[in-house]
Amino acid sequence: MTRSARLGATLPITPMSGCTAGRSRASSPTLATRSFWRLTWPEPPVGTLQLTLIPGMARRGAWRLQIEAVRVATHHRSSGIGTALMNWTVRVAAPALGATLVQLTSDRARADAHRFYERLGFRPSHTGFKLTLDTARQPGL
Repeated sequence: MTRSARLGATLPITPMSGCTAGRSRASSPTLATRSFWRLTWPEPPVGTLQLTLIPGMARRGAWRLQIEAVRVATHHRSSGIGTALMNWTVRVAAPALGATLVQLTSDRARADAHRFYERLGFRPSHTGFKLTLDTARQPGL
């Protein structure tokens, strides 16, 4: 077992107080669940990520777990913390939430992050687009 796998099994990953939305899958299939998690090692938090459970029409209504805002404190990078956070997300959080697919986006300029995600088994699959909602200046809308 790798060091990161051992860390992922024992990391003190907890919801960030005041930032967690309740799991809405049971109450409404149209609402996504958002939760913010932090990793304490042992104190203060050294890593965070945001997870959003998204109901889908594709893949026979499969639920997707969107990973965003993955952050590891500068002085803890390259120590296995990021890998452990991602392993926990894929191996513990996603199955517990009923997700059958885990997805994430990463800024094109973050080559190191792309290598990290690919090393974990993620593969580039789509091109994303964003539109900032400023209704006063949106052409054609």
